[in-house]
Amino acid sequence: MDLVIQRALAPRPEERFINMMDFMQAFDLACRPTTKMRPLPSTIPSEVRTSPQGRNMTSSAIVSAGTSRNSSVNQQYVSRSHVNTGTVREKCREGDQYLKMQHYSQALSAYEEALRIDPHNFYAWNGKGTALYNQGNYRKALEAYQHATDIDPESATVWVSAGLALNRLQRYQQALVHFERALSIDPHYVAAWNGKGDAQLDMNMPDDALNSYQQALTYDSRSFQAWNGLGHARSSLRDYPGSVEAYTRALLVNSRSAVAWCNKAEALMRLGHNRAALDALNEATEMDKGYIRAWTLKAEVYESLGNPQEAQKARRRARPWGTIN
Repeated sequence: MDLVIQRALAPRPEERFINMMDFMQAFDLACRPTTKMRPLPSTIPSEVRTSPQGRNMTSSAIVSAGTSRNSSVNQQYVSRSHVNTGTVREKCREGDQYLKMQHYSQALSAYEEALRIDPHNFYAWNGKGTALYNQGNYRKALEAYQHATDIDPESATVWVSAGLALNRLQRYQQALVHFERALSIDPHYVAAWNGKGDAQLDMNMPDDALNSYQQALTYDSRSFQAWNGLGHARSSLRDYPGSVEAYTRALLVNSRSAVAWCNKAEALMRLGHNRAALDALNEATEMDKGYIRAWTLKAEVYESLGNPQEAQKARRRARPWGTIN
């Protein structure tokens, strides 16, 4: 396993895997309990080397399908000289517009049309991955990002995109490798530090996650995801006052996040500050009246405050069919 990760993060392109598919196969092989990995060659034979080329992401959403910030591809829309570049560009822009409107099926169709014209278009593969990710189709999104990373493996953004998809597929170790690869390309990439922190939390590594989120905040002190993640890490370490502080900072960035209000309320409950927790939960249900987690926590708080009638009302709201018995 160490050899696989070492090769994936090699500083020189010629020392890395040829493409993401090769990496995935080597990683899966290393994870098999009955398999021993042979030492991997330190360099790739020259006859099978590929030219550098890359891919994209979205954060707890996925970053919009714009060009990767560190892509070695200089043009926004990558296409070959023998294809109709105008049509490819038009279809990609059409896909972008649909993404902005959250019309993911139409966006997917637009990017697929672009790929029928130019199957090697980085931007279209990247956009297709983003549309699929937002549809919740993480496995196919990962496949699309793999195609994009084969075209431009020096795109930090697309490695993060793939990492996010892997996180959703609960393949946390692989996700962590992808975030590390992105950071080897761009050490200041906030989304990569946040993704790394998320993977570390999922792997029950709260101390490491804490460090990752703090690194993200070094580069962007107004990163909502970093402050929210820092709150999670501190809660995992039972630092509830620190957790409340982090969630408060997250809410200064985005005061309309029902999730962050709910997170803050839960930390306040751990501290026994039930009235303050109720205030936070009122904010959460104001932002999202159908937020089941918030109503469930409200019921707990009302019970703690000796108000069983309100607790019962909150429980009914937490049911899928609301107040219907």
